[in-house]
Amino acid sequence: MKFEGACRVNFNKAGKVFSMTSACTPAQVTQAEDAMQRFFRAQGL
Repeated sequence: MKFEGACRVNFNKAGKVFSMTSACTPAQVTQAEDAMQRFFRAQGL
């Protein structure tokens, strides 16, 4: 997930964070994880 600015959170195919840029705040990482969880639920995974 890419945010405005330099924050980017990358996920593996299982939906787990595998990397992020140093510009990310903990709140942005949490927001990205929540979005990934919603996506997986919406897909029935």
